[in-house]
Amino acid sequence: RLLQRMPKQIGDLLLEGEEKEITSMIKRLFHGYLKSNPQVRQKVIGRCQNLFEDLITGLQNQLAKILAKPLLLVLSQEKDPAVLRELTNLLYRLSTLLVQFAEYPVATQILLHLQRRYRKFLEANSEQAEMFEEILMKPLDPKAQELILQDFHSKETSRQQNAVQLLGSLGKVASPLLIEVVKGAADLRIRQLAASLLSEQGYEAAKSLKRVFMLESTAEERLQILDVVDSVTRDLKAELIKALDDDNEQVRAKAFKLARRLNTDEVEKILLERADSMKGEVAADAIKCLGSLRPQTAFEKIGSLMKTAKDKERLVACCHTLGQIGDPRGVELLERLLLVQSFLSRRKKYLSPIRVAATVALSFIHDPRAAQVLEQCTHDRDPQVRQMAASLMHPSQPFETA
Repeated sequence: RLLQRMPKQIGDLLLEGEEKEITSMIKRLFHGYLKSNPQVRQKVIGRCQNLFEDLITGLQNQLAKILAKPLLLVLSQEKDPAVLRELTNLLYRLSTLLVQFAEYPVATQILLHLQRRYRKFLEANSEQAEMFEEILMKPLDPKAQELILQDFHSKETSRQQNAVQLLGSLGKVASPLLIEVVKGAADLRIRQLAASLLSEQGYEAAKSLKRVFMLESTAEERLQILDVVDSVTRDLKAELIKALDDDNEQVRAKAFKLARRLNTDEVEKILLERADSMKGEVAADAIKCLGSLRPQTAFEKIGSLMKTAKDKERLVACCHTLGQIGDPRGVELLERLLLVQSFLSRRKKYLSPIRVAATVALSFIHDPRAAQVLEQCTHDRDPQVRQMAASLMHPSQPFETA
């Protein structure tokens, strides 16, 4: 009788705010549920589904909150495949309904319980895992997605926190939303949050983000992704190579920042290759980056480059990096740049900007020989070199008031 009477009463009770009465009715409905046979249990779940049919949307949301608790209590113990499928479908339906009304805490609770049961089936290699995955991978309603993203971007801490928890509980189905945030959100903190959630989803989520970066992103989106991609995965060899070779200067700059954060032997090899790049500006940045990460490797590479390189960008970068490293062995390399003459004239072989860079680098190497060469430069025929050396040898004193 209760099963037949409930749909007629439920709408009136919800409108009158009689939630206690409804909770009591639901409790009676589930009394003895686990001891009943599968047919009865299936009928109870079916009746719960039918309760929503004649209710307006606003009341459906209220009923969903009331039904969540008893349904979750039986979820962990239900073993019959047919009943479990209906129960799981109903709970997932409740979660999506609750999301539409921004009832994130209850929706999150439902989804976490479903994900927990799903993981147990996976660990046990149960056939039920496939059924759970089929239900949990249903795409969210586009309007619901939009609402979640609005709250995820909110400056109100509680709204944002609830949205973060919800996205974390959605599992794999949240990956497309989170990737959209990573590649499109202007706020770095928001992108970092999204990347953190993506990292919890494992290999497939990382693979999806990498595919977007390699095949489907604009220069602006690549800039956004490069800021946070290493929070999702550190397996980024191909992505780093692509970014370092990008035509966009800003993308390349972000790629070098990523290289510094990764700082692996693989990155070292990539930077060594870029130090020989046909593009002088790429080579220059690679040399500087290598100098900050792997000074010894950089020193050896610079020693080789300074024997063969002709372009200004590369040689200036070599000088700056030698100064940054500060190894006394660098004095000989810098001295060669400063003092060697052109084969056909009495002029120095290298251009003024290169020789000025070498002069500056000497001042950062604490070695007697560096000071001697710097002193020689104060008498150089090139006024730019001469002035720079003099200012480095005798820096101006700050003005003192009486």
